[in-house]
Amino acid sequence: MGPPKPKAVIYIGCEQWTIKFFNSEPIVAQFVEHAGMMLAQKVGINVAQTQVIKLADFNALAINVLNKTKASAFIACLQELLWKLPHTLAQSSK
Repeated sequence: MGPPKPKAVIYIGCEQWTIKFFNSEPIVAQFVEHAGMMLAQKVGINVAQTQVIKLADFNALAINVLNKTKASAFIACLQELLWKLPHTLAQSSK
């Protein structure tokens, strides 16, 4: 189990994911945890969706822990678009 892992929240597409960092673990720890979640799902256990993502110098585990309704998914998508809007407008005015 070990000590608590540092985490961050990001958007992948329009969904909110928690990123779990593995700073003092073996290099394959995130792959092992992802594989365990996939195996649990295959035998019928209801688990969060996970994926290993490549960051600058290492990999991290992305965990989608929220079962969103269509309305909350729409709100998350809208928030992402509103966040990008000032950057998009700034680029188009150049």
